[in-house]
Amino acid sequence: TFDGGPTDRYTGPVLARLREAHVHVTFFIRGQFIDGRRARLRQELREGHELANHSYSHPYYPDTHELWRTNHLIRGATGYTPCLFRAPYGAVNGALLDRARHLGMLTIGWDVDSWDSLYDNLSASTIYKRVVHGVRPGSIILMHDGEGSHPGTLRALAPILRNLHRRHYKVVPVSQLLHLRARTA
Repeated sequence: TFDGGPTDRYTGPVLARLREAHVHVTFFIRGQFIDGRRARLRQELREGHELANHSYSHPYYPDTHELWRTNHLIRGATGYTPCLFRAPYGAVNGALLDRARHLGMLTIGWDVDSWDSLYDNLSASTIYKRVVHGVRPGSIILMHDGEGSHPGTLRALAPILRNLHRRHYKVVPVSQLLHLRARTA
């Protein structure tokens, strides 16, 4: 999974690496970055990726409006309404879980943190090791294409995907991993 985009600097290169590896992922979208990047969201969907909600402005415990606004912007840009939500910083409480559920979204965490958002200029080697040593069957990996400095992510991504392929892991969007059914309305 990739959090925090779309951004001009990282989302395009991430998509190129995913395309080269023939894999599809889930992008947890930050609403405030959608304006001017609607075509990028449509590209993500067209290429087989899944869009999910990561709030509008990334606060701790976002309110209902933050969640609704991001869903509204994603739907306006793509026609797709997210059914998955990831809390900023992974910080959840019962009220936030209820807000997401009320808007028809399942809240998703992760079990493998690449650390690519914790430190500026984290090395590709550290990111690679964090992911390939932490992954297990059914893992959800946290990476970022959002604001901040992620050159290590770009350098580590292709080697990570090659390693996972060699180990017979299949990289899939979260809804496929969790066997969620598509919802039409």
